[in-house]
Amino acid sequence: MIPLVFLLATAIPAKPAPAVPAVGDPIAIEIKLDPGERLAIDPSPHFEIVTQQGGHLSVRTFEPKPFEINGKIVGAGGKTRALEPLHVAVRSVLAPDDKLQAALLVPPRPDAMPLLPLIAIGIAAIAVVAILVYLLARRRAPAASDERSSRTPAERYQDAIAALRASRAPRRWAALADATRAYLAAVAPELGADLTSRELMAALQGLSPAVQSAPVGNESGGEPPQSIALQATIAEILQQGDLEKFSPWGAMPRDFDALAVRALAIPQAFEPAPEEIAA
Repeated sequence: MIPLVFLLATAIPAKPAPAVPAVGDPIAIEIKLDPGERLAIDPSPHFEIVTQQGGHLSVRTFEPKPFEINGKIVGAGGKTRALEPLHVAVRSVLAPDDKLQAALLVPPRPDAMPLLPLIAIGIAAIAVVAILVYLLARRRAPAASDERSSRTPAERYQDAIAALRASRAPRRWAALADATRAYLAAVAPELGADLTSRELMAALQGLSPAVQSAPVGNESGGEPPQSIALQATIAEILQQGDLEKFSPWGAMPRDFDALAVRALAIPQAFEPAPEEIAA
């Protein structure tokens, strides 16, 4: 009769999980409670309660030695049942016969240099160099512009023709036509660069007779000078330039140097003191 009364007056908790925990491990204990009952664990300096919800209990200890859990179950009517003491074995995390000597400290590895700041510095350096080059170019540009502006339209026209003859670059006919248009627009406002070839030739016919019939020629090999009308020379230059710009077959086969030499004499009809340039 006595053993039965003892069983009714105590509650046996389940085994802890894990069965043999290590120092610092959470230890789960589950105690079956009847409805209306609550669990009261006796405080102890050898372990601490991590969580407690109903009959679910989680404890841990930092002492490498066994400890005991005691407590009681309080019923709805105030009746209590004592818990059978639960003995928990704890294993140490130290190796057997550990000398408790501190491990050698390993020097920390230096962090890798981040690439983003280096990329940003490189971009900033390139931007600074580009700005300096741009500012230097702007400072030099006015000087070159002043030097070009001091030359007469005829000199600029003759320089352009000389460069085209020496370059052998493609689309020379179009470049010669553009240079001729620029020269005519510079010396005669009525021969604006925005005129079409037909409009430009029509405007030429309205100029003075001296300009319309000015001789344009080249003396070479002791032969007599060949008189070629000014309008014919300009018309041929414009025609070759238009064909090279707009025709799918390009300009007609012509001697570029021969026509360029004839073009050198065009300023004679527009400027009173021309400077002749030998071919």
